[in-house]
Amino acid sequence: MKMKKGELDVTTLTIIGAVALAAAGVFAFLWVTGFFSPYKTVYIAGVPIVDVPKEAEVQIVGRADEARIRETYEKHKRLILEIGESSLSFEAARTDAMGKLAERLKVFVERFTEYAKAELAEAMAEVQGQKKKEAVDKLSTEVHRMVQKMFTKTYVVGAHEIVRYKVGGKYYSVVYLDPEAVYEAIAAQADVIKELAKKYGSQAEAIFEATRNALDKAYEGTPLEEKK
Repeated sequence: MKMKKGELDVTTLTIIGAVALAAAGVFAFLWVTGFFSPYKTVYIAGVPIVDVPKEAEVQIVGRADEARIRETYEKHKRLILEIGESSLSFEAARTDAMGKLAERLKVFVERFTEYAKAELAEAMAEVQGQKKKEAVDKLSTEVHRMVQKMFTKTYVVGAHEIVRYKVGGKYYSVVYLDPEAVYEAIAAQADVIKELAKKYGSQAEAIFEATRNALDKAYEGTPLEEKK
């Protein structure tokens, strides 16, 4: 049966509308999935690490750190990362990243010292008066010194290179800081802590716990995470 002109127009418009709607859906999907973005995200253990240009040649070099990266991300909802670059080599880019991270960690060390004093004071509830103040000052100074020695321009305790990528003639290196490794490095100075604890009538275990709490707070309470 032959369709009337009006009916044909309605059918045509319906088909066009359906096609347009489908096209819009496809476009939205491609947009959300980053099809039109000039960047791609590099993941390790399901954790987003860095956005790199789509043409970048990427190497994942941190497979051994996958579990710790995932645990840190789940605990703190962020990672402390730094990106180094060089026109010479990946090693030069890594050195650049370590230097940048060490510079940023100055903020971390100062904030950690503030939290450490408060945590140590609470952990030494059994010590009173001037002796307590002296003990907290001595302990926090010693722990501060330990942490400060862990971060130099070329070496950072707990820092691992996890991604390398190259774009054109530029080399890039992404390093990650594992806060648990920092705590373990402090705990490795157990003899010093125990001696101080004994001298000031505290418990070494309480000092270690105070140190761990201070590290967690310093990690979450500094602007370090803003440079993800």
